[in-house]
Amino acid sequence: MKNVFVVILLFIAVKSQGQIYKPENFRPEIYLDSVKYGSFPNFDIHQIDSISISKENKKVPEGQIFIKSKNPKNLYLLSILDITARYKKNALTPTIYMLDNEILKEVSTFRIDSSYILKVEVLKGSETDYLNTQFPDLTILNIVTRTEKNIAKENEIRIRGIEKRSVPQPNTDAQGNTIFRIRGVSTASM
Repeated sequence: MKNVFVVILLFIAVKSQGQIYKPENFRPEIYLDSVKYGSFPNFDIHQIDSISISKENKKVPEGQIFIKSKNPKNLYLLSILDITARYKKNALTPTIYMLDNEILKEVSTFRIDSSYILKVEVLKGSETDYLNTQFPDLTILNIVTRTEKNIAKENEIRIRGIEKRSVPQPNTDAQGNTIFRIRGVSTASM
């Protein structure tokens, strides 16, 4: 199933970037569970039940792509406006939208399944060294998807540097009892 999806994307990329036929607005009509979208919605590819392509329609010379999900009720597609309303405080400030650290060029037709979002990172221009003087009001919203690679990266623990510390020997009192110091409180062991 994954290979079919990759082949379809490869076909669209080759067809749109071909030297012979290169119209500016080459976009096939994309349907997900019988709902038309302006671009491919972002969701977990394991949720795809079937994909079919139709090039027989004369009204749509670019073709049509029909995607059927396994359970349409589980998909809740969010637009950029929905994500902005949820994660950004001031909707009027200039914003750069990113998906997995790549800038989104077409945000008006962007849709993503809410369960496919791992996290949304919000970075303000005023918080960076190189944007704080020229673009302090700029907001960068990076949507991180729930892919295996991103989940593994999110769950890994990074330790920087190794510091060796000597463990102090316990102190003893006059009777030979060991004294342990826990957060500034002395207790004697027997």
